Amino acid sequence: MNKIYRLLLILVVVSFGFTSCDDEDFTGHSSLVPTSPTISISAPSSITIDEQDTTFSWTVTMSEAQIVDVAIYVTVAEGTTATEHDDFDIDNSNSRVYIPAGSTTGTAMVTLYADDDTREETEMLMIQIGDSRTANATITPTTVAITINNSPDFAPLETVTLTAVWDNGDETAVGESFCSSFDVDVLFLVEDFSGYHPDFSMATGSCPEVGDLDWADGHYWVTTNLYGSVDLGEFATDIPVSLQLTRYNNDGSVASSSTVLIDEQLHSDDDGSSLYLVGYITVTNGVYELFDADDTSYGDVSVQKMDLPAGVK
Repeated sequence: MNKIYRLLLILVVVSFGFTSCDDEDFTGHSSLVPTSPTISISAPSSITIDEQDTTFSWTVTMSEAQIVDVAIYVTVAEGTTATEHDDFDIDNSNSRVYIPAGSTTGTAMVTLYADDDTREETEMLMIQIGDSRTANATITPTTVAITINNSPDFAPLETVTLTAVWDNGDETAVGESFCSSFDVDVLFLVEDFSGYHPDFSMATGSCPEVGDLDWADGHYWVTTNLYGSVDLGEFATDIPVSLQLTRYNNDGSVASSSTVLIDEQLHSDDDGSSLYLVGYITVTNGVYELFDADDTSYGDVSVQKMDLPAGVK
């Protein structure tokens, strides 16, 4: 009898189990509900900044979380003149912003680098966030235009230097060196003899005279003003003056150079009352070319073009 009761009890339990399985509605499992979320980007359309070490971060927001990761591409757009890895880097892995499954936000990041050794022209960095490759969401691409100016603390541009040398021999009649006996000031005139260029950097009394040229495009006459620093009396001799135009790199090394030689006939004019035309310099798109008074070119040197008003910066 006990065995019969046990068998009946087992049959009831098994029957209850089958009934429970038949009633399972799977409510504890997730289901995929199709959605069409939109993605927005919190970033300005333009930024202007001096060259420096810095990182920009922009938030990317999706209107509704997804059950898979969503990738938004960050790319360098047309119009960029800055150099990737030298001037900037996109910090996102594989150049993508990933919004994780179940989340609604991600961050686009771009880092700029300072270069203390080189001063460059103003550069542009065009960053585009988003394109047609993003799946599972709708996105309107956003472009950030970053203007990178040079820091005033950085090294200057390459310089163009004009040097006037007249210590090339002695006045044998009196045993005096040209450098100790005469002063040669170099004065510049614009286009013709109607006015001085406002650059008197080579009228200092030094021997030699050296001046850094930082001029706008134009045509400049080069003249010398001769002074006798000792009374040598009246005599006729040639004062050999050389003008050397040199472009120096930022590290001080010579990039290019040209020289014109002039023999100045001093005679008795040692009172500084006259100007002598010795040549001229033309500046075209940052290229400086040195000519003698007979229009013979002695070569050119170039420097990075700078946007300057007329005259000296």
